[in-house]
Amino acid sequence: MADSQIEEGQACFPGANGDEIHAFFASPSVEVQRPAVIVVHGATGVSDDMKANALRFAREGYLVAVPDLYSRVESPDLSSLESAMKILGTMADDQVASDLEGAAEYLKAHPDCNGRVGAIGIGGRYGYLFASRTHSLDAAVTCYGPLMPTEIDTPELRPLPPIQMVDTFSCPLLGIFGGADQNPSPEHVAELEALMKTHGKDYEFHSYPHAGHGFLSEGGRNYQPEAAGAAWTDIMAWFKRKLEIS
Repeated sequence: MADSQIEEGQACFPGANGDEIHAFFASPSVEVQRPAVIVVHGATGVSDDMKANALRFAREGYLVAVPDLYSRVESPDLSSLESAMKILGTMADDQVASDLEGAAEYLKAHPDCNGRVGAIGIGGRYGYLFASRTHSLDAAVTCYGPLMPTEIDTPELRPLPPIQMVDTFSCPLLGIFGGADQNPSPEHVAELEALMKTHGKDYEFHSYPHAGHGFLSEGGRNYQPEAAGAAWTDIMAWFKRKLEIS
C-alpha cells in the first residue's frame, strides 16, 4: 500500500565520466529543509529490499536516494549471487566512488536538502569505499560486508580491500555487524576497530551476538527480526545525532 506521506519515484544524475546514473528516490511529501541519506546497495542491486530501506528512511524524515550502480549494464542478471558477483568484478572502485559522489551532489542540490548527507552501505564493500573517497558525507554506516581481499579483487579495478581504507575515512562511521558472521568475522571486525583507534577516527561499532551475514534483509534467508530491529534503532539514532535531524 502506498504511503500518502511519502513521495517515491526515479531520479537520474551524472556519475563517472558523465554517464547517466539512475536511482530510486523517496522523500517526505512535506517540503521542508532536511538531511539526506544515500542507500548503497550490495550485489543484488536496487532490490525491493533496498527500496523498502529507502522508504524507512523517508518515513524518518530524510530525502533518500538508492543509486543503481548497474546503470551501465543493460538488464543485468541479478538472479543469483554468483551472477551478480561477476558483474561486480568488472566495476572499478574509481567508477563506483564517482557514481556515489554524483548521488551526494544530486541530493545536496535538492531544494529540500539542508546540505547534510549520510550514506549507508547495506552489504558489500561500497559503504567503506565511499566513506574513504569523499568529503561530501557528514556520517556513514556500514552493515557487515567483506573487510579482507576477495577472489574478485584485482589491482586494476579494486586495488584495496576495506581493511586498508581506514586511514582515509573522512566522516564518522557506524559499523553494524553480526556476531555469528564470518564475512566479516568477529576477528576481522576487531582488527578494523584497532585501526580506527590507531587513526583517531570517529566511530561506533555494534555487534549483535547471534546474527549472521545479511541479518537486516527482510527477504533473505538470514533475516533475524530481533537483531534487525535493534540494529535499525542504532542506525536511526546515529544519523539523528550526526545529521542533526530535529
